[in-house]
Amino acid sequence: MLSENFLLTGAVAGEIRGKDAYVNLGFWKLVKGLRVKEMIVDSERAFVLVNYDLVSPKGTPFSSDVAEFWKVKNGKVDSIAIYFDTAAFNRFWPNDPAY
Repeated sequence: MLSENFLLTGAVAGEIRGKDAYVNLGFWKLVKGLRVKEMIVDSERAFVLVNYDLVSPKGTPFSSDVAEFWKVKNGKVDSIAIYFDTAAFNRFWPNDPAY
């Protein structure tokens, strides 16, 4: 489903390139659930509003709506740009070595 040169961009992730790098992100260990709230598709582009339910390693829950912009190339997802409330995420995931 992802292109080999897949690119993820976002405020927290920065820039992550490659299908394997995306699939092996530590972030996925925090995800306890997600719901697609809305999806608008136009040819090879899509806007997706997703609600993520996360739990930190310390057990702190966090839920947030996230805007994702997808681009498809040759039938595979080629890039996703993610936009979310970084202030709220930083309260959930502080810059703390214990995390």
